[in-house]
Amino acid sequence: MYKIKYRVPESARAGQSARSEEKWYHVSNLTQYTCTSTGASNKKRLHRKQYCIATTKSSQLENLRSELGLPVVMDPIGNGNCQLAAVSYHIRQYGIHRSEETLRQEVVTFLRQIPVLGKRICGANW
Repeated sequence: MYKIKYRVPESARAGQSARSEEKWYHVSNLTQYTCTSTGASNKKRLHRKQYCIATTKSSQLENLRSELGLPVVMDPIGNGNCQLAAVSYHIRQYGIHRSEETLRQEVVTFLRQIPVLGKRICGANW
């Protein structure tokens, strides 16, 4: 924890000096409070951040790692379970522990039990 003393320029009025404040900040929050821009430019930056479009493979991977906290596997095992491995990883975050093989078996069982999708779907059979 660091105690930071700073001046608040918004508090200064005609004939008054800026108000001085002191607060305790954790190391991880230190740059957040001292380096972020304020006002309209900060709102614009946050708006752009929500709608980030990756233009290169490296920026796309960096976005997945930093913004979303998702792991990126460059060369997954070529056993046909890469998508199920990703699903397995994500449902583990919610306390549902299933291997790729178990998920594959559950999907196959489900599809065999319910061969018809329903009335609203074109070509309703698997």
